[in-house]
Amino acid sequence: MKKFFLFFAAALMTLSFASCDGGGNTPKDEAFKIEISNIEARKASVVVTPADTAVTYYWDLLEAAQAAKMTDAEVAAYFKEYFDYVIDYYAEYELTYADLVIKGKEDYDFSGLDPDTEYTVVALALTANIEAAGTAVKKTFKTLEAHEDPVPADMTFQIEVDGITFNSAAVAITPSTDASTYYWNVFGAEDIAGMSDADIKATIKDNLDYMIEYYTYYGYDVTIADFLSQGPDAYEFEGLSANTAYTIVAVAMGTEGTINGALAKRTFQTAEVVASDSLELDLVSQYTFYEEYNVIQILGEDAEKNLELGLTFETAEPTGTFTLADCYEDGYYYWNYIYNSQTEEIVEFVDLYVTGVLQGSEYIYSGYGIAEDGIKYIFTDVHATEYVPQEEAPAKANKKGHEKKDFKAAKKGNFKKAGKFVSRKAFDR
Repeated sequence: MKKFFLFFAAALMTLSFASCDGGGNTPKDEAFKIEISNIEARKASVVVTPADTAVTYYWDLLEAAQAAKMTDAEVAAYFKEYFDYVIDYYAEYELTYADLVIKGKEDYDFSGLDPDTEYTVVALALTANIEAAGTAVKKTFKTLEAHEDPVPADMTFQIEVDGITFNSAAVAITPSTDASTYYWNVFGAEDIAGMSDADIKATIKDNLDYMIEYYTYYGYDVTIADFLSQGPDAYEFEGLSANTAYTIVAVAMGTEGTINGALAKRTFQTAEVVASDSLELDLVSQYTFYEEYNVIQILGEDAEKNLELGLTFETAEPTGTFTLADCYEDGYYYWNYIYNSQTEEIVEFVDLYVTGVLQGSEYIYSGYGIAEDGIKYIFTDVHATEYVPQEEAPAKANKKGHEKKDFKAAKKGNFKKAGKFVSRKAFDR
């Protein structure tokens, strides 16, 4: 199973289906017909049909207690606030209210709901300025209770580690029983040093909550079950830090997140970085800018080898000596990579040493970086074509790097759920 900070396995838990009419609180002569079906512990399907197909409206899911207190004007204000959030989030697309309101019949499958919880579907006709243009129609339903199999307290694990390099390791887990589910992952040994087992279990649950929220926000239908293993499991971790201790942790866990029994742990250490080969880059086209976030970005291309160097340093000064630690923010990398434009392959640096000097309008940098492929890339006396001072820099880079689509890249993307809003339906329009 691929672990939560890289990818996830799509093995969705099957729950029993049920339907509910929400108590029949939508008379036929009202402006909207609301149909709710396929209600599960964390899911429900909704269809909204307006009596007048020409009416402009919006509908969404709210917590029942919140919806019961809201006037039509407050519902419209809620929708307007949500629209403003979506428009701001997707500012580059220049969305308007007209892009988010609805005409005609619409259906949506909600996921990530809380079990045994009342929700209310609210539909309301709106003006062009997102003000109430009618009376809100509401229909309430309740999700089912969540159930999971008993979680054994005596489950044990055999943990094996093989193929350790400076940035990777192959891990195999064998549980004492194939009948129950469990969770396992690799943690930085220093990160959990001194933590009690109870603290580590709480950290595991926090991480899972975050990942479910993250993937749900981006349209994936995931539950805790998607992050669990059953029976023997193995995974080859990549992108580890060199000369660093890691601890593998495994524990019995149910599909609703119940943790039981003792933690199994095994610690290993990655090797020191030793370059297998070296390559001197002849960087012929560079662009440097110093933008409002105090970030220096260096991009260069080797015309003969079709390699592009991308370096970004979080620093308040454009000159000095930079290491890999200067490419971090909150523990996650900015761009620092070698990109092959022919194969479209990206390798990140695991070690980096760069010196930058500003001479007039010319920026000179030199140094080396050892990448994940084990090659030491050397760049010496390379002149950037332009240096843009902070007060003249654009708000965004006009030449962006090649993002790696992994959890590190996503985490640094400042992910957050849509605040107090229950659903992400407007984001999917």
